[in-house]
Amino acid sequence: MELRKHMSNEKAWIWNTIADFADEQPRAELLCIRFANVENAQKFYDAFEEAKQLAKTYEQTNGDLSDILTKVKLNDEGDENEQKHDSEDEKESEESETSGNETKEDQK
Repeated sequence: MELRKHMSNEKAWIWNTIADFADEQPRAELLCIRFANVENAQKFYDAFEEAKQLAKTYEQTNGDLSDILTKVKLNDEGDENEQKHDSEDEKESEESETSGNETKEDQK
């Protein structure tokens, strides 16, 4: 996939896809992404090119990247580790609020 600068907007990139599944049926599309400023557009382009290079390097050393991508699963519940991390953050937040209240009472 190749990004191209939008002809009339320097803050936008365009690319072609042969199978966009956004409407349930695959079809070829010309897609565009526009950013708030040129700096962000360039950062996106640089990150995109870096990701392409990483994928190419991975495929050269480990084989077809699509094998791994087909195993990726997304769900609404999130990752168990993410949920665990969130609950730990909530506990820490509650503990700091409680200890903060005790400190205020101790100061009285």
